[in-house]
This record gives sequence, structure tokens and C-alpha cells, in this order.
Amino acid sequence: MQILDDLYLETKRLFIAGGKFAKGDPRISKHIPILKKMGEKAQALKKLAELYETLVKEGRPEDLESCGVFLHAIMSTQAATEIKGDEVEGHAEIFELPGTVIPYSRLNPILEALTLSQPGRLEVIKNAFADGLLNDYRAFAPIISALDDKFHELVDYLHNEAIPSLGGAVVPYILESYNPGGKRGDAIRLSLLGKLGYGQAEKLAFDAINNGTQVVAVEGIKILGGNPKNEEFLLKLVKDKKSAIAESALVSLINMGSVEGGGLMLEVLQSKKYKTAIEAAKLCSGLELTNGILAIAKKEFQNLMEDDLGSFKDGNIKFLELAPVLENKNYQAVYDFYGQVLSDRKYPALLKENSLLSWYNDARALISHQLEKCPCSESIKVFEDNCTPGAAMDAEYIAKVYCNMARRVYSKDKMFSVFSEYYATGSLNFVDIFGNVDLSSAGGYEEIRGAVSEEWEKLFLNKKDLLAIGVFIHKGCGFFDAYKDIILSLLNEGKPGKKGPSMLNLGFAAKRLLITFTSQKEIEAFADICYKVFERAGEQIARSFYEGLSEECFLRLFYPKYSQQFAELAKKKGSYHFKIIEGLLQKPDK
Repeated sequence: MQILDDLYLETKRLFIAGGKFAKGDPRISKHIPILKKMGEKAQALKKLAELYETLVKEGRPEDLESCGVFLHAIMSTQAATEIKGDEVEGHAEIFELPGTVIPYSRLNPILEALTLSQPGRLEVIKNAFADGLLNDYRAFAPIISALDDKFHELVDYLHNEAIPSLGGAVVPYILESYNPGGKRGDAIRLSLLGKLGYGQAEKLAFDAINNGTQVVAVEGIKILGGNPKNEEFLLKLVKDKKSAIAESALVSLINMGSVEGGGLMLEVLQSKKYKTAIEAAKLCSGLELTNGILAIAKKEFQNLMEDDLGSFKDGNIKFLELAPVLENKNYQAVYDFYGQVLSDRKYPALLKENSLLSWYNDARALISHQLEKCPCSESIKVFEDNCTPGAAMDAEYIAKVYCNMARRVYSKDKMFSVFSEYYATGSLNFVDIFGNVDLSSAGGYEEIRGAVSEEWEKLFLNKKDLLAIGVFIHKGCGFFDAYKDIILSLLNEGKPGKKGPSMLNLGFAAKRLLITFTSQKEIEAFADICYKVFERAGEQIARSFYEGLSEECFLRLFYPKYSQQFAELAKKKGSYHFKIIEGLLQKPDK
């Protein structure tokens, strides 16, 4: 009816201006007699006339709220006029009113954040939500409109956090703008109607599946998945030609606990349309379905072993796409299969020959990540049984995962005996093996020192491991002289290669070395070598070396002897970092 549309516009105006302006408002008053006349045949309109009459007479914010809610209730039910108590029948859950009305001066920045395209809006809305400022009817329409915003992060926050907290009172606003033939924003609107317990949500879901766009239909399927009575309908949708529809139906069936849906999922997983079943398979946790999924994964892995990788040339990488499905399925049969994949020799070799090693690495990394989340005793056994130094499987990533897990259960002696060969081949470094040992005191050094054999000392020396050097350059270490020569030779080179030590570690090692010098002559000779590093270095190398060395040690080496030289260096190189160094050396209090 036109009168309701006119009244809606005037009410919206007052929500923005404030309820106090409603008192004696002629634009509202002119509609009241018409509503009263119509109310003689329609009780809802009679009730509406009474509410607006009170509003014009009193002009209180709570009266404006009552008018707005009741008007929206009538309009959202297509002007149904039957009264049940004081509320429109079938929508009693919608009409819970907020307790306060916010001054428009506080609400305006929120309305702008919801409607204007500018940076920083999400924080404004989050703060408003935290302060309870979104629970105002003047904000409801802009909040729902913002579901069409192009910034998905903002939309996701409204969908998952803000709007569900508003409760049933926001439902009429969602219904007003919902379109089953729309895009992502309308899919979210339908999702919200389901979350908010709207009584007609399932009816809208069926309509979206039959007449709506695909993105809205998918949300409709999710709503139907919450009711076991819809199982038969969802089973039919699994055979839909649209993969997104079929996928959503399978996920809903698995979430529902449908036995028939689980069997259908395994069927699809073995077919050419297996991709539509992957998300549903990830959700399966029972032993029976897990065994079914595992059997399919094993079969696909075996097919690759027997194939000449022709399937890869055809773009079919089914096994690698099935690997994520086994995540969080903690059964012994799954662990055994992980071991089979990790220890295989032919598979990575074949892939490498066909320039497809990256695909294998992805699957391998995923499996090792899954093992990290499994019970440690089971996971470590998979590594113990299937990973050996020098095998085709022993990539750097796997070695680190194995080592990280082993530190939880192995003694230090066993760690060294198991991982020495990994260290020697470069798959692991010093920190990977030692872990977070406290190196802030002499006790920390002695803990490591006591556990390291002569064989390990030779390994450190042969590999010129700067991290190990930094730890073992400590008074009392028996093989200090060998480390000292290595550090000095590296400093003299001053230009580590791609496979060489980082300048940060070199600075760290130099710092440890400096504390061992006892005479000023030794310190000055060492300063000459270190200055050559800065003289040859670019900005990034200089910064890294400086940070590893530390400000205190830097000053001990270079002040005051090199103050002038660094000033000239800063002028010559003109870089920000060298100018900072120059300023540091000019401070007399240092």
C-alpha cells in the first residue's frame, strides 16, 4: 500500500534526525486519520495508527522504535493484518527491541563507514560493535546493504560477528533486500536468515535451489543440511550437473551424518567427478569411511607407480589432490600409508625427470605437516621406519620436521647419533638439532659442550658452521683456535656467497671472538679486519654485520680510532645506515 511506503520514508527520516523531532510532525500526523479509517477493517493498521499517534504526541525515542519495528513487521509480511496478541502472527521472534537509542552524532561515523568506500572502515565497525553501537535500528539498513561491499574482509566480519549478534530484529531488513537471483551478498543474506532462526528459511532455501543463482543456491543447501528430513532431497542434488551444487550437497550430507551420503561420497571420489567429493571427504572422521578413502588414495598412488606419468601429461594429478583428505584421520592404517609415500624411491625420481617435482614436494610437505599434528609416538615411528639419510625422500623440509618431532622424545645422545649424517649433508643446521638451549649463560654452553662428541667437533669445523662457532667461542672451549682461524678467514673474504654464511651470523661470531682477546694490540688487529668488511659492504650487508656484532662491540672495536674513516665512508656511500654509524661514533659519551 502506498500509505505504508510513504510512512516508511518518513519514519526512516526520523530515525536519522532523532525521535524528539517526531513530536507534532505534520508529515506523520497526516497519515494517522487514514490509518485509523483503514484500521476499522484491519487490526494491524489500527495498532499502527495508535503507535504513530503516541509518537506524534510524546516524541520519545522508544515510541519511534516501536513504530519502526511494527511497520517493518507489516511490510515484511506483505501487509498481513491478522493480529496475535500485540505482534504479527508468525514473526513474534523478530520484534525484540534494543534498550537504548544512540545520539545521531555518535551514529553518523558508523553509518559512513558502512556506506562509503574508504580505508579504515573495518576498524570503525569493529569498535562500534565492541561498544554496542550497532544495536540501533538506524544502522540496520546500512549494515545489511554493506553485505554487497566489495571489501570481503568487511563483509565477512558483518556476516560472522556483527549481524548474528543483532538477533531477530534485523530479519525484516534482510528480507527487504534479499534476492535469490543475486550475487554473493544475497547468498550471505540467506545464510544469515538460517543463522538467525528465521522460520521461513528452509522455504527460501528450496526456492533458491530451484530458481536462484548458483552462489545463493549453495547457501540454501547448507541451510537444508541442518534438517535430517531433507536427506532424500540432498541425495538427489549430488547428481546435479553443477559441481558446486553437488559438492555442497555432499558436504551437507556428511555433516548430517547420513550413512547413504557417506557411501555416495566414496562413489563420487572414485569417479571422474572426484573433485566434488574432496571437501566432504575431509570432514569424515569415522574408521569405516576413512578406510574407504584410504583405499582410494592407495589405489591412485599405485597407479602412479605403474604409470609412465602419462596421467600427469593429461593434467590428472588425482593422488596429489587426494592427499589433503587424510588430514586429521589418526588411524594406524593412515600412518602406515604415510610411511609408504615417504620412503618411496621411484616416485620422486620419476617426477624429477618430468619436471614435476614441485607437485611431489607439495604432497610430501602436507603429509609431514599432518604427521606433526598426530600423536608423537605414532608419528616418530613413521619417520624412524621410513626416513634414512641419503634416501630420495630426505629433503631438507622432511629432515627438519623429523628432527623437530624427535627432540620431544629422543635423548641428546640419540639426537646426535641419528642426525649427524643429516647435518653432514646439509639437511639440518646446528639450531635444528640443538633446539632452544639457553645460551645466555655459561651453563647453556656447557650443556651443549658436554653432549658433543669429537666427531661433531670435526663436523662443525669442516662445515665452517657459524652458528656452532658462535656457541663454542667461549672461554674454556678446547678447539677455540681452529674456530678463530675460520672466523678471521671469513672476515677477510668479506663477501659470502649464496651458499655461504650470512653477515648476521658472521657478526654474531665476531662478537663472540672479540671477548676472547686480552690485549689492545689483538683488538686493534681484529678491528682492521672488521673495518674492511664495512668498507667493501653495501647497505644490507653492513646492516646485517652491524646487527650481529651489536652496538657495544662495534664501539669497542672502532671508537675512537675509526671515527673519521666511518665519517668518510658515510659521505662516500651516502646511505642511511652508514650515517647512523657515523653519528654513533661521534658521541663523546660513548
